[in-house]
Amino acid sequence: MVLNAPGRDFFVAQTLRDQAGSAVYVCRDVREESGEQYTITLLKDRDRLFEAARIFLDMKDARVCPDFVDCFADKTGMYAAFRRKTSPPLFDAGGKTPRFSLQEKLTVGRNLLEQMLMQSLPPPVQIEALTGDNLCCDRSLSVSFNYALDHADEYDRMGSEDALELLGKTILSLFEDDASVRAQDGSCVGDITRALCAGEIVSIAQAYDAYLKVFRRLIEGERMAVAEKEHWLFRTWRFLKKLMSKLMPVLAILLIVAAIGYMIYTIQRPAVPADASPGAIRAIGVYEVQAPVPVMAPMSTPQAK
Repeated sequence: MVLNAPGRDFFVAQTLRDQAGSAVYVCRDVREESGEQYTITLLKDRDRLFEAARIFLDMKDARVCPDFVDCFADKTGMYAAFRRKTSPPLFDAGGKTPRFSLQEKLTVGRNLLEQMLMQSLPPPVQIEALTGDNLCCDRSLSVSFNYALDHADEYDRMGSEDALELLGKTILSLFEDDASVRAQDGSCVGDITRALCAGEIVSIAQAYDAYLKVFRRLIEGERMAVAEKEHWLFRTWRFLKKLMSKLMPVLAILLIVAAIGYMIYTIQRPAVPADASPGAIRAIGVYEVQAPVPVMAPMSTPQAK
């Protein structure tokens, strides 16, 4: 099946679902050589989808969402096309995240807020992006969205307060096993999520600014905690390496000075003192020099008288 849009021909590679009011397809544009995939939602019930149609037409005119591609209609209904991501869902079927470290979770939360800011999604589409398998995260901790739209017939009842509340609950779920970070003690992520859910934070930009302050403080604290847990021998070894790196230039200079001093000393001092007598020669090559045998003077004999 091919879905025809102005300037595009979307070939349906997979049908994710097909229900009475909507259908979701995985497609690729046969006019493109890149092979990029798209998630296209078909909204069938036009009488109940006035607000959704208005939202997608506004997105098409504004062109501020990088993931949004196009919306178009035919006799079957209205289609909304978004770029599809291949990253796995952030949460599994039970609502659990992979075994991230605290630093990784903090990074995922920051990347989630950055992505929400960058995409500039209307509140109902924000809610869709944060729901179920639409929220994705790859091994590099980059966050992305898929857009299998399930609640288009409810868009007229979804506002920014609902989107911010869901964002707060999503971030809180990310730190489910980190009680100290979830705590509402005036300095942690728990305060941001509480403010989001209570309507005290009124925009994603405000939430991002508050989160970034907590992120920097907790990341620095995490690094210090890791350093404190290291054995004293490792800390001592790291200190000695740092000390040696600073002392090496000084030691090199001292070695050069010592070598020059020794050369001057050996030049000024003769190898053999002037008053030294030559030693006896014991051998020439492999031949030993024998000591001369003393010659005895002939004995005189007394003469007869």
